[in-house]
This record gives sequence, C-alpha cells and structure tokens, in this order.
Amino acid sequence: MSFVKSSIRHIGLVVEDLESSKDFWINCIGLSVLKEGLESGKFLDNMMALNNVEVETCKLIDENGMVLELLFFHSHKYKSRDKEENLIVYKKGFTHIALETTNIDLLIKNLEQYNCKPLNDPMKSPDGLVRVTYSVGPENILLELVELQIKN
Repeated sequence: MSFVKSSIRHIGLVVEDLESSKDFWINCIGLSVLKEGLESGKFLDNMMALNNVEVETCKLIDENGMVLELLFFHSHKYKSRDKEENLIVYKKGFTHIALETTNIDLLIKNLEQYNCKPLNDPMKSPDGLVRVTYSVGPENILLELVELQIKN
C-alpha cells in the first residue's frame, strides 16, 4: 500500500526561442495558453539552487489536461556542445515527447510547415495498434507521432 499519491503535474521544456516555440506548440500542435509570466526571486533561487534566476514561462495545455511548460532563462544560458544531442534516442534521461493524433498524415503536413521533417514514413506497429514515426521538432526536440488504429 502506498502512502504517497503522485501524478505528473507538468513537463518542463527549456527553449532558446520562446516565441517560436509558443507558435509551434500552439499553432502546429494545437495546445492552448494556460498561464504566462516572468518569474524571479529568492523562492525560485532556493528551489533551483541558483542565484538571481529570471525565467519567462508559458504553460500550455491540451484538451486532456496535459501541461507543457516552456521555460526561457534570461539569467542563465546553457551552451550545448553538440547541437544534435537531443536526437540521440538511447541517451540517459528523457529522450522524446510522444504526441497522440487522430491523423498522423495531417500532423506531418503541419510539422513540415515548421521545417520539421519525419525521420521515416509512418509505420504500423507489429501488434497493429498504432501508426508511428519520429520527427525532429523545433530546437532539435525529438517528437514521436502516434496514431491509434481502430480494429475492425
């Protein structure tokens, strides 16, 4: 018996270009703005174990209540050594965001308007339950596109 009830509250995604990222997640994927703001202060410094944090946030929500928080740090900048590091699917840690869609082909067309190309054509899974592909999203975020298949 567990004495701790927990669930995923939201997923945070640090971005280099907040406006472009918002445009993508809102206009291409279909999320809606839940809350936006500029955050700073002693509480945030203590929580993140950093000094003088200033971060702009945009919380986006889908129709099922899943929240994606975009974070743009004004105060701290991360320099990636390898701009392709997000595309390594076997690395330790979070590797991709899976998006469920009712029309994978239409989603791919929407993604292509944002210069996001699938890595391959959608494939039916061995159990026949989904069509699936990976696509590179904005800022080299790896997206898994999943379309449920209706069994006859």
